[in-house]
Amino acid sequence: MKKKTCLLPSILLVLLSCASHSPGLAASSLPTSNPEGISSSTELSSETPSSSEAPHSSEKENSSPMESSSSFMEKDEQGFVILPKGYLEKETRAHSFGKDVENKEKSANLRLFLGDEPVPVYGVHVNVTHSWDPEAKLRELVGVASVSISSGAKFTLQCTWVMDGRCKIMPSSSGVGLDFDETHRTVQFEITKPGDYVVSYRGNRALHLFVHSYEEASPYNESNCIYFGPGVHNKNNDRRLANNSTVSLSSNQTVYLAEGAFVEGAFISNGTENVRILGKGFVDGSVFDRNATTGSRFIPFDFNDCSSFQFDSFAVLDPAGWCFNLYFCRDFSLNGVKVISSRSNGDGISLQSCRNATVDGCFVRTYDDSIVVKNYPRWNNRSIEGASEHIEVKNCLIWTDLAQCLEIGYETVGTKMEDIYFHDTTILGAYHKAAISIHNANNAAIKNVRFEEILIENLQTGLGDGSPLLLEFTVAHSPTWSDQHKVTGLGSIDGVKVKNVTVLAGLESPRISIQGSMETRSQYPKEAHYIRNVELENIIIRGKRVNHSYVSFAFAYAENVLLDGEKLV
Repeated sequence: MKKKTCLLPSILLVLLSCASHSPGLAASSLPTSNPEGISSSTELSSETPSSSEAPHSSEKENSSPMESSSSFMEKDEQGFVILPKGYLEKETRAHSFGKDVENKEKSANLRLFLGDEPVPVYGVHVNVTHSWDPEAKLRELVGVASVSISSGAKFTLQCTWVMDGRCKIMPSSSGVGLDFDETHRTVQFEITKPGDYVVSYRGNRALHLFVHSYEEASPYNESNCIYFGPGVHNKNNDRRLANNSTVSLSSNQTVYLAEGAFVEGAFISNGTENVRILGKGFVDGSVFDRNATTGSRFIPFDFNDCSSFQFDSFAVLDPAGWCFNLYFCRDFSLNGVKVISSRSNGDGISLQSCRNATVDGCFVRTYDDSIVVKNYPRWNNRSIEGASEHIEVKNCLIWTDLAQCLEIGYETVGTKMEDIYFHDTTILGAYHKAAISIHNANNAAIKNVRFEEILIENLQTGLGDGSPLLLEFTVAHSPTWSDQHKVTGLGSIDGVKVKNVTVLAGLESPRISIQGSMETRSQYPKEAHYIRNVELENIIIRGKRVNHSYVSFAFAYAENVLLDGEKLV
C-alpha cells in the first residue's frame, strides 16, 4: 500500500521526535487535519454498536496511544478513522451493488468501499454459542454485503478496531491477498472473480461478502415474472405478499429479486413445475418470530411435490426456522444461493424424500444442519414412505455453528436412500458435531454414498454441547428422532466411500465413528444392524495422514471397513 502523508499539528512535534524510538508510532500515524477527507458519518450508518457487536478485548486493540498508531488519528462520531482525500481510488471496471436501504439494520463496526464508493454493509445475526437454545437468545451481529463485478474490483474494509495480521479471508483457496493499514484501521484486497467470501477477524467478527457476475440488465421477463425491485417488500407495502407474508407460486412462474431488494416474506409452492426464483437480492426472515418452545416459526421456502424448479443466486438472512424445506420434490437445482441462520432449527438446505436434485456452489452458514438429506413419510398417509436418490452436493462453502455440516438423517423413514454424492466442497468451520455424517435412525437401506474432495479449514467440533467428531456413521434407534414421524424397525448402511478429506486446522485427533447397533426394542426382532463396505482413503488431519494406528477410531457392528485399501474391521 502506498504511504499516506499527513499534516502534523505543532502540538505533536515532540511526539514525532520520539517516534524513532517506538516502532508503533510513525509520522503517518499522527492525526491529520483533513477537511476534505472522507467522513463516514450518518450517510453510511446511523447505528451505534450493540453490546453483542462490541469489540472483544485484546492487548493490541486496547493499547495505549503510544502502542497504537491509529489512536492519534481523527475519528468521526461512529469511531472510524477519517480517511484522507485520495486514500480511496476510483474503480473503473464495471460493477454494481444495491442502493443503501436505510431502514435495514447496518453493521455498526464495518464499512466497505468498492473503489471509492461506499457499499451497504447490513447486519445479520449469527449464533456462536454452539449449544442448543430454543429461543436462541445469545446471538451476535456481523456484516453481510452483496456486489457484482465484471473482471474484478478493489475493496477497502474499514473497522473501528485495528486491522492486522489476525484478519484473514476465506476460503483460503481463493488466494486473495490482504494489505493492512493499521493506522487507518483498514484492509484492502482485490477480488478478480465472483464467489462467496468471508473476511474474518479473530473468529466472531466477520464480513460475509457475496460477489456476483456483473450484468448490464436484469434477466427477467415482465410477462411471467414477479419482480421485486430494490428496497423493502412486505405485506404492508406490497400487495403481492398475502396477509400471512407469503407468496404462493404457480407452475411456470419466475420470481426475480433485484440487487438491493429485501423481501420480508416466504415463497410456497405445492404440486407445481417449472418455477424459478432468481436474482441477487435478499429474503429477510429477521422480522419473524422463532421459538422452538412456543412453536412459532416462518419458513422462507416451502416446496412440496414440485418438479423442475430452480433457485439461483439470492441470499436468505436469519430465517425463522428451516430455510429450504423441500419435500417430495424432484428434478430441481439450487445454484449459488446463500444462507445465514442463527435461530433454533436454522437448517440450511433440507432435502426430504427428494430425487434428482443438485446443490451447486451454495454458501451455507447455519445454526443447525447445513445441508441434510432425509426420508419422510407422507403426512396425510404415513404408510407411504419416502425415497431419496440421485442427489449431488458440490462446490459449496459450509460454516456450521451447530449440528452437522453434510448429513444424511436422522429421519430416514423409507427403505430407499441411495446414490448421494457430496464432493468438491469446503467446510470453513465445523464447531459442534460431525462434519461428515450418516445417521440412520429408521428403516432405510442407505447405499452408494460418497464424500469426496472435502476440505475442512477449521475443525473444532465438540464445542458447547457438541461432540469432537470428524465422521460419524450410525445405525441406531434414537429416542429423539426415530419415532417422530413413523415408528419403524432399523435399516442398514452399505457402500460408502470417503476420499480425499483434508483438515487444515483444529482438533488433532477427532473421532472417526462407524457404529451399527443391536436392536433392543421388544416389538422388533433382536438382530444386528450393520454398517458394511466403507472405504476410507487419503484422510489427512493437520498434515498427518490417518493410518491404522490412529487413536480415535470407534467401531461397532461394522464389517469390511477399509483404510487406504487395507482392512480395519
